[in-house]
Amino acid sequence: MNISIAQGIIGTSAIISAISALMFGVFDDNLYRYRIGRRFGRRHLMLMLIAPSLLIGVLLWIPGSPVPLYACVYVLWVVLA
Repeated sequence: MNISIAQGIIGTSAIISAISALMFGVFDDNLYRYRIGRRFGRRHLMLMLIAPSLLIGVLLWIPGSPVPLYACVYVLWVVLA
């Protein structure tokens, strides 16, 4: 992979992560209004869903993956982390 492509992927993931952090924050703060949020708690529900999803990072270590797949997996991993 070319260094400029790698830098583009990292920069794009930082921007997408910043925007999604705002959306996750609003969703997480308002989760107590719903029945599932009152049952599990605001933060616990998100942790139960996101923690196992971080295992998607294993796909980053498969050699020969196409660049678009690598970029999507990396962006998703950064957003979840």
